[in-house]
Amino acid sequence: MKMWRGLGLNPAILFFLALFCATAMFPVAASAEKKEVLIIHSFHKGYKWTEDEGIGIENAIKASGLDVTVQTEYLDTKRVTGDAYFQQMSDIYKKRFANRKFSVIVVTDDEALNFISEYRDKIFGEPVPVVFAGCNDFDPKKLFGVKNITGVNSAADVKENIDLIISIHPDVRKIVIITDNTVTGKLVKETAEAIIPNYSNKGISFEFTDNLDMLQILPMLKTLPLNSAVLFTFYSKDKDEKFFEFKDSASMITEASRVPVYSMYDFNLGYGIVGGKLTNGLSQGTAAGEMAVRILKGESVENIPVIMKSPNIYIFDSAQLDRWNIKMSQLPTESTFINKPKYPLIQIGFIIIAFLVLGVAVYIYRKVR
Repeated sequence: MKMWRGLGLNPAILFFLALFCATAMFPVAASAEKKEVLIIHSFHKGYKWTEDEGIGIENAIKASGLDVTVQTEYLDTKRVTGDAYFQQMSDIYKKRFANRKFSVIVVTDDEALNFISEYRDKIFGEPVPVVFAGCNDFDPKKLFGVKNITGVNSAADVKENIDLIISIHPDVRKIVIITDNTVTGKLVKETAEAIIPNYSNKGISFEFTDNLDMLQILPMLKTLPLNSAVLFTFYSKDKDEKFFEFKDSASMITEASRVPVYSMYDFNLGYGIVGGKLTNGLSQGTAAGEMAVRILKGESVENIPVIMKSPNIYIFDSAQLDRWNIKMSQLPTESTFINKPKYPLIQIGFIIIAFLVLGVAVYIYRKVR
């Protein structure tokens, strides 16, 4: 120390110089806490359900305060799917992510879960922890023993929505259930078919449209008996492989139907459906993102059970309630609404002025008398 003082160097300065050199020599230690998360969406960018899930996932990760890089991929399975396609995508991902190490993989919806269950270890060489969201009627048997996976079940409330239709329209005698022939569509149909026998004594018939293209569905809706109702799930691809955006198919269905159309998914709101008990992409993504954060913080997947109760809520479009003469008293008490009528501020202003003028007129009249 005397030698350094003899050279005119302050010990405090020497300490900070040593600290700087140590940091410069070992930069890896400074970035050791940086983590990467891979999000794989089943569907395409711009699909509202997918976008809502993505927002929920990323908001949960940002809220954690962790230093995380997020990579987002889209499988686009509304347009193309199948074993050969998944094999090609796995080869692409294996090359693309050869030098990347992800702490967590978050997948949304059934196709992405099926893909990652089959190819995860082949792509990454190890069982990277996986969190799923938006997967319909999740059953652990679907994973075929694949480990290190948890997530959020997305159970569309088929029974609750059929019961809702019957309670609002007690004279209904036919319910048309519109779905498509995609993986998710088939799962929804299976769920509905298991429930339908419960209504055998109510004199209600059920009809599915998964074997019809849009040009067949629309004329059928225009000629439905007035004691009918429609339960629209989604319709993204017809039997001829023609693709439809959710807002387009929903608008076409509701415009053609001469009876009320209900749904099970919130992305159909605002396109002519009355409403229903709806699954919500944002809450699905938020729940999955919070589970991913727990893993990023070191918690084991085995300690994070699958959330089986899907966070669904009753939501209705007030404009459609008026169109079909449905009263608020007919709806569940916990319902929420879109398009509720509001008095514009200018109208409120006119009302206030009118009352003031009336008050002044009455005052003057009494004075004159």
